[in-house]
Amino acid sequence: MSAAIGLGIDVGGTNTDAVLIDLAEKKVLSFAKAPTTRADLTLGIAESLRGLEKRYFPGIALIGLSTTLATNAIVEGARRRVLGILIGYGPDDFPPALREDAVLIRGGHDVRGEEREPLDTETLRDIVQKKKGEIEASAVCGYFSVRNPDHELRAGEIIRQLTGRPVVCGHELSLQLDAVKRATTTILNAHLIPVIHHLVDSVKKVFLRNRITAPLMIVRGDGSLMGTSAMMNRPIETILSGPAASVIGARYLLEQEGVVENAVIVDMGGDHHRYGSSQERRTMSESGRRKDRFVADECPGDRYPDDRPGRRQPGQSR
Repeated sequence: MSAAIGLGIDVGGTNTDAVLIDLAEKKVLSFAKAPTTRADLTLGIAESLRGLEKRYFPGIALIGLSTTLATNAIVEGARRRVLGILIGYGPDDFPPALREDAVLIRGGHDVRGEEREPLDTETLRDIVQKKKGEIEASAVCGYFSVRNPDHELRAGEIIRQLTGRPVVCGHELSLQLDAVKRATTTILNAHLIPVIHHLVDSVKKVFLRNRITAPLMIVRGDGSLMGTSAMMNRPIETILSGPAASVIGARYLLEQEGVVENAVIVDMGGDHHRYGSSQERRTMSESGRRKDRFVADECPGDRYPDDRPGRRQPGQSR
């Protein structure tokens, strides 16, 4: 038996899968499946690990985690208690769907990164003090923050000090112009933070019980890996994590069989199904109520949702 063993876990909306792989021999050693228990994810994760051969656990050197929880939360329209602070935005500068979460305050910069007006920290503190007992996470997005993130950083620090809750700024997710889409991305990311925190906390609890101490890496929507600290702040990057892992794994298996031409890969989940191409590296997600199309290589949080410039009036991307 090789000393280097990889543990792979996929937490889906319906089932949780676990597999042990000999990393040197590229051989499956043990695998198991259990129902996902959304109210307490530790139960489903623990049950999937119970189906594995525990004699391999001491050799686990790396853990890879993929999940569709973020994708499912978006498709299902799940909402959490979040606070969105939009600095320097006007009442027509963000979609109506965001108004339940967003509050406008004075501040912001211009296209050259120069301060348009001072950050209204007094109003910000008043708002946060009133809402701090209600919110699970916060999003801060400033007008032209990609040119100068100073107001976002200052506002984020104030919120963090007053709430003790996670805060993510727009410039941390996207450096592309377009204030509307950047605000949408940032607030959506805030809604996903509690979902992913629940997942990571659950996984760590189960690993602790099983004395598994290997590094934990999470699959991004483009198939690359990220650490837990990055995942906790930028869960939007895990959108299509599960399908990306399926496509990468299927491509590897196809190559082992000598299949190098284009192939269709179907990931059948209990909630949704996705399909992709092994050549174009494209994944698509489909459900009964909504269809989304993303190019897997363009799926990280800095490009989702579609964070390209050019919206509203010519020359007004921000």
